[in-house]
Amino acid sequence: MAPYVDAYMVNLQLNDQADLQSNINAGDDAKNKNQKRIRKLLDEEGSLGKKLRRAQSDLDQNQSDQHQQQAEIDKQQQILEAIRARQTRP
Repeated sequence: MAPYVDAYMVNLQLNDQADLQSNINAGDDAKNKNQKRIRKLLDEEGSLGKKLRRAQSDLDQNQSDQHQQQAEIDKQQQILEAIRARQTRP
């Protein structure tokens, strides 16, 4: 082959290698960006799960407090009714 053809072929190979390396770098950057995003999403999932568990615990405690308060109201109502019953007796 003529020297200019060899030089042209070498230049094509170098361009192809440069393009390939550029594509590899772009792919690697995209992969790293996606990995960073998935880590962030996983962290957010953990945080939201913790908030959900805390909210559920608060809800359970609230329901328990409601039951206790209703029991106290019922007890006070019985006492009040007993006092009223004594007042109405001759």
